[in-house]
Amino acid sequence: MKKTGLISIFRVYCLGIIIIFMLLALTLAFAESKFPPTGSKDVGSPTARTDREMVQAFALVSPSSGGMFSVKSGDNTIKLGIDLKPSTIPDKSLLPIKVNLEQVKVVEVIDQKLPRQFYIPPGTAAYKITASSSSGDPILAKQIRDTFSLRMGYPKGMKPELARNLRVSVLYQNRWLPLPSQWDAASQTVVTKSAIHFSAYRLLAKSDVAREDIIAYPNPVQFGNFGGTKRTVKFLNVPLGAAIEIYTVTGDKIREIDVQTSNVSWDGIKDDDDLVTSGLYIYRVQTPGWEAFGKIAVLR
Repeated sequence: MKKTGLISIFRVYCLGIIIIFMLLALTLAFAESKFPPTGSKDVGSPTARTDREMVQAFALVSPSSGGMFSVKSGDNTIKLGIDLKPSTIPDKSLLPIKVNLEQVKVVEVIDQKLPRQFYIPPGTAAYKITASSSSGDPILAKQIRDTFSLRMGYPKGMKPELARNLRVSVLYQNRWLPLPSQWDAASQTVVTKSAIHFSAYRLLAKSDVAREDIIAYPNPVQFGNFGGTKRTVKFLNVPLGAAIEIYTVTGDKIREIDVQTSNVSWDGIKDDDDLVTSGLYIYRVQTPGWEAFGKIAVLR
């Protein structure tokens, strides 16, 4: 009798444990269906979105189906798209490939190695693109036999004057290499058909002028009103989006001018609304990628 009673108690104990585990499993399943884990992606769709602080997304891409990403970068939603040609990856057993996208912070020293007359436009970011086969193996450079198209979006508020000078650029041997690109104003993207491998890509802006082309005139200048005409120093060939800073010879900044139009001038007024005295002043034209310096002689 005692043995039978112990067996019954043991069975009830085991049954209770099983019920508890079943309830826990149901609870976890409900939580995952209602609150998907951070970073989950829509694998079935060629478009993947994420609002994570470090942008990551992926898409399945084949020559018959391009991949389009829509990612959050700061306050902007940026489009990135990839289109393969049948000749890009001849081994069809690798298709569709899984293209992974990740926004990366490139080392500052690399960002300073920009081609002549190119600079990093504000509001843009660098993206690392990698790819793997349908079986999960990384796509190697020797498996890519042709170029592919890469479409990169730019911030919504960027002016057309700047957007038309954008180039898709690839990080090659620790240097940014601008690729032949075409501006698509309708979709607010820049397209290159010359992407050659999976690497880091970003948009660079090409300045229409070189540093030595920037001129301040008249120089020397005598500020003030003469015969009803206000005399100013005009700056020629300054790229849009640049900033002009005026300094004393001792290094004190007295004025900063944002370049929004092609007609840029300085009337000799400092940021504190006082007129400068006679002497020598230094100006610096600065973009995110390069800077140019010059001197202005002021007469009184």
